[in-house]
Amino acid sequence: MMCNSLRLTVLAIGLISFGPSTLPSLGAPTVFFDRDDNTALMTSFPNSLAKYNQFTATLSSFGVDNIDTAVGFNPNLSFGFTGITATTQGVLAQAAPTYMIGTQALLEVDAIGFPQVNTMFTFNQYITAFGAFVIQGGDTASNNNPTTFRLRDTSTNAFVDVPVQVGPGWGDNNVFFLGVTDSVPFNQVEIIESVDAPDGMLYDNIVAGAVPEPGSFALVMLGGACVLCRGTRFRRGSVRAMKWMLLVADDGRNRFGLVKWPGSVIRPTGESHLRVACSTLNIPSLKSVSSSPITRNAR
Repeated sequence: MMCNSLRLTVLAIGLISFGPSTLPSLGAPTVFFDRDDNTALMTSFPNSLAKYNQFTATLSSFGVDNIDTAVGFNPNLSFGFTGITATTQGVLAQAAPTYMIGTQALLEVDAIGFPQVNTMFTFNQYITAFGAFVIQGGDTASNNNPTTFRLRDTSTNAFVDVPVQVGPGWGDNNVFFLGVTDSVPFNQVEIIESVDAPDGMLYDNIVAGAVPEPGSFALVMLGGACVLCRGTRFRRGSVRAMKWMLLVADDGRNRFGLVKWPGSVIRPTGESHLRVACSTLNIPSLKSVSSSPITRNAR
């Protein structure tokens, strides 16, 4: 009985401690950056690629638009199974031999004679991670182009700036990868250059996604402790439904929670998160997301 009370108390404290009221304000991004000064005509960029891999490894879900199927001025972008899409501003999708990763990249339109305008990506939903390969920035000795990547929540106009020193004197075939994450969602990225028109930067392999919310894994661990705290043994071969059903509530922030069963039938989303949580609780991973109670062979 004491263990049951302790279990519920710990879980309640966890739900309070990691609830939405304690989310940090927009303004604490984590930055992933590295560059290659000479890419041998974009055939080799190991530093940038390694940073891309490091960045995407931290994400709970993400999609990439490689620009190869984008069409014309200010094309719409799509990020695969995530359902994330984006409108663009100030770019032209075109083939750019030796300045692209695949068959196309996004070129700034002011580099080809159009009026100066900041490059912008506006997403159809809130994200917590953005990344891009940026090609041919800061080339030549005179091209000193400090650049700001501004992450904005358009509903409140709250934003945080991520400054990047671009140039001077970088190689003509240079590339860098920049990835940024923030625990608070944003839905727009604006790229503000100090020396915009002369630079003519290109963007390729755009990444949009989400990072695990800090409270998510803590809640899973709390739930595991609650289940283990029961300490009850059953006869060999018997099967008993657990008193807790794992709920994955994907509201754009990917929270985990534990709810008592039986209860309301809720169909959770986020299969990858469910598998992670099942592994943490030492429960066989489910093949599909369902709202059925989790059962296991008792020892």
